[in-house]
Amino acid sequence: MTGREKLNRRKRWAAGGALAGVGLIVAGVAVPLLAGAEVAGMAMAAVVVPGVLVFVVVVVVGQQYLFRCPWCRGNMGPLMSHSGWWRVSPKVRYCPYCGTDLDDPVGAADWDAPVE
Repeated sequence: MTGREKLNRRKRWAAGGALAGVGLIVAGVAVPLLAGAEVAGMAMAAVVVPGVLVFVVVVVVGQQYLFRCPWCRGNMGPLMSHSGWWRVSPKVRYCPYCGTDLDDPVGAADWDAPVE
């Protein structure tokens, strides 16, 4: 598995979580509008608030903890958030912290080896 594949997998999971939060927000707004005004307040609060919380938690956790360089553990979150929802942009080729090519294989034996 390459570093790019590892980051792509994490990015897909984070995007799925963020879309689940957005789905809860949309459902919390749409269902009360269709059901009528008598359930609007409680239904919106019961679904929209968890949707917003899920979305915010996934985005913050993704930015701070999910998108780390597989070699040096540098925070690549801001770089990952600007390159699409489902995959790491092919324009991003190297880690900005250690300079390792993202298409290099990630091995268990060389996790602490210096970058040449």
